[in-house]
Formats: sequence, structure tokens, C-alpha cells
Amino acid sequence: MTRSDTALRPAPPSRRRDPPVAALVATVAAAVRLLPVLAGGGLRGAGGYDDGVYFTAATALVHGRMPYAAFVLLHPPGIALVLAPFAALTRWVPDSVAFALARVAFVALGTLTAVLVARLGSLAGGRAAALTAGLAYAVAPAAAYAERTTMLEGPANLCLAAALVVLLARPVLTARPALAAGALLGLGTGVKIWGVVPLAVVAGWVGARAGPRRLGELLTGAAAALTALCLPFFLAAPDQMTRYVVLAQLGRVRMAVGWTERLAGVVGPALGPAAAPTPAEVALVAGGCAAVALA
Repeated sequence: MTRSDTALRPAPPSRRRDPPVAALVATVAAAVRLLPVLAGGGLRGAGGYDDGVYFTAATALVHGRMPYAAFVLLHPPGIALVLAPFAALTRWVPDSVAFALARVAFVALGTLTAVLVARLGSLAGGRAAALTAGLAYAVAPAAAYAERTTMLEGPANLCLAAALVVLLARPVLTARPALAAGALLGLGTGVKIWGVVPLAVVAGWVGARAGPRRLGELLTGAAAALTALCLPFFLAAPDQMTRYVVLAQLGRVRMAVGWTERLAGVVGPALGPAAAPTPAEVALVAGGCAAVALA
């Protein structure tokens, strides 16, 4: 196989980064995620249900209780491990303070994801594409809503965006980036089990464009990362982990929601009154659209 056979994209005119674009995207993304939290109940206020569940799981883990064996966790262990450093702070500070710090960190993760999406746009089509992609992700209601607090989607989205940047950073895909991208996709799946879907999509794309060897390296990286993340927990409670993480997800009752409602959920309105944009968010969205129009 020649080097041209493993190309995932045409060579761009320049691979230089664009700090002004990254700074603008980061500012908008951070504001859209953080301002509604501060304007609502604050960093230590109640923002939902799932975020508290995940932080509690991490707190139990750092105090010696294994997920699946000692308590129910309906997701892979990645989220508990990501939150473990913040949960460990509960030994010295109130739980609410540790949780607030975790929320700020997850806002930072979402901000970094937006910058990586801008980088993907830059690799695909230069500054205008970078602004369009980065700002579109920065103000996307579903992404902003999930990345305001300690939800699964924050780390999972970051892993996917980082994997795509690694794959596309050079015109010709080689072994090391393929392994690294696979590892990132595996880690994303280790946070949210449905990360197997983007993993399969990216694997199909790599296999079609770069060939079976690179596909094998990608899958090897994914399998290695996912195994390293999950195996200790699986060995401690194989039956429970399989039942909670895999079978419970497959057995979920389908919601009576049509495609229009699902699409509305992606673009924002179906998130409900709690997700209604603040005036500051509206101004940021308008500014982002203006920046895209002028790019």
C-alpha cells in the first residue's frame, strides 16, 4: 500500500494553528456553559439528577467501594474515574465545594472540545471553516447543556473530537496516530457505552480510506484502552457489570418520541424551560453568528 492509499484528507495549504480563532471559540464556549449555571443555582446548586449520581459514584469509589460489586452504576466506570480526583477532595473540603470544582472542570472539557472542533474545521477548510465549526459547537444547545456539569457527554465528546484531530492532523495516516485515535475512542466508550457507535463509524471510515492495516491498529488501540479501563471492575463483579452496563442499556424501554421531537432536543427547545437561553447566551449566539458571517 502506498502512502497515498492511506490519506484521509487532502493536504491543507497550512497546518498552522490560529490562536485568535481558538481564543474566540473558547471564550464563547466557556461563557455559554458557565453563565447559565452561575445565573441559576450557582456552582453548588442543584442542576439535575444524573450529574449528582456520577459524582456520588466517584465519591464511593475513592472511599473504597467498587462500582457494580458494591453499588449499582448503569454505565462504564470511566465517569467515576474522571471524577475521582474531585471526589477525593471530599476528605478535606465539603462535598459541595468538590462538586463545584468538578463542574468547572467539565465546563473546561467542553470548552476544549469546542476548540478541537474548530481545529477540525481548520484542517478541512481554513479559518472560515474553523470559525463556523467551532462556534457552531460552542453554542449548540445540546452540547452546552450536557457540558455545564458532570455528565457523561463531556469526556465522551472530548475523546471523539481529539481522536478525529489525531486522525486528520497529517494527510497520511500512520500507525501511531491510528493507535492513539483508537485509544481515545476506546476511552470514550469507557465513559459512555454508546461510544461504540462513533467508534464503529470512525473504524469504517478508516478502513475504507486507509486500509485494513490502519483499521487493525485503530481497533487495537480502542480495545487496549477499553480493556485497561474496564477490566479491573469486570474481574471484581463480572455478572453485575455485564447486567448493568450492557443488558440494562439494551433493555431500555423505547420512549414514545418522534423524530421531530428528537431533532428539537438536539437543537434546543425540547430540553425544557430549565435549558432556556439567558439574555447573555442569546447575545453570545448572535455574536457567534455574526463572526461566522464575516469570516
